[in-house]
Amino acid sequence: MTKPTTMNGRSVVGISGGLGQGFSGSPFTGSETLYVSTSAPYLPVEVVDQLTANGKSGTETDIFSDWGESVTVTVTQQRRACLLDRRADPIMRVLGPRRCRVPSDTG
Repeated sequence: MTKPTTMNGRSVVGISGGLGQGFSGSPFTGSETLYVSTSAPYLPVEVVDQLTANGKSGTETDIFSDWGESVTVTVTQQRRACLLDRRADPIMRVLGPRRCRVPSDTG
């Protein structure tokens, strides 16, 4: 566990470990740190992945905010087809939807 620090205006502590299952079967190695608020409500604030693959390193950061707000998720037909194709293939199922990219993806 990290020492308390401030992220996105909240006091947080980080809990570190290996990469999550979303990276299973991928070429990535590294670590992941989940930062959680130190006061109630105890919610995740950020996840930071330190990644290395093929001799190159990088950082991926996911920020959590606007808790309790409604969201709308839209899946394009092309994206849906890609995800369905991956579920039908047992090897691709291991890599999961995180690795499924189509030209119309914006993020």
